[in-house]
Amino acid sequence: MESKTALILINFENEWIMPNSEYYIGDLTELIDKTNQLIQYGREKRYKIIFTTHIEKDAEEAFMEGSMNVDIILTVQMRETDTVITKHKISPFYKPQT
Repeated sequence: MESKTALILINFENEWIMPNSEYYIGDLTELIDKTNQLIQYGREKRYKIIFTTHIEKDAEEAFMEGSMNVDIILTVQMRETDTVITKHKISPFYKPQT
C-alpha cells in the first residue's frame, strides 16, 4: 500500500550547479548526498516522491524551457516513476488570486 506521505524536492535543477549560470551556487555534493539519503528513506517508506522544476516563460537563458539547465541534477536519485511538476512562478505553492 502506498503511503499518503510525500517527499517534495523543490528546484533541484542544473541551473544551480552550472558555473556559467548567473544562479550558480557552487558545489552541492554534500547537499545532494544528504538529499539522496532522504529519497532512499522515502522510497523505503513508500512515500510519493515529487520534484518541482522552475521554468521561466519566454526566458532566453536562465531557467529556459528545453535547456539542460532546467533538468534535474543528474546525481539526484530521481526515477522515471517519480512525479515532476513544472512551475512558472518561484514558489511551488503560488496560487493566483481569483
